Amino acid sequence: MGLTSQVSIRSYPEPLRSLDYTGISGAYALIGSGLVWPSRILKFTNTTNVSVTISWDGTNDHDIIPPNSFCLYDFSTNKIVEQGWFATGGQRFYVKGTSTNPSSGSVYVTTFFGLSEGG
Repeated sequence: MGLTSQVSIRSYPEPLRSLDYTGISGAYALIGSGLVWPSRILKFTNTTNVSVTISWDGTNDHDIIPPNSFCLYDFSTNKIVEQGWFATGGQRFYVKGTSTNPSSGSVYVTTFFGLSEGG
């Protein structure tokens, strides 16, 4: 059985999305643009000095990220391209401060998508 009969998935990053602390308040603000590709791995990094809340719809709270920490969603690393969960292309993400406005840092969204190779 040769390697040429196997299909692999190559990981590609999208450009980093971010929102500086000056754009974060008690109301949800959009972090960059929507996803171009379905995301297989998604990471939210909070380098601000306050806890922040992340929303996938700009209305409801979906996750909280403490100051100077991150949250990683590994939806489908060990799956083939057609399997697994994904954050769909076009998905937007929002952030707000939880108790007080931050005075430093940013919130970042890192995303990776996969395309099959070989076959």
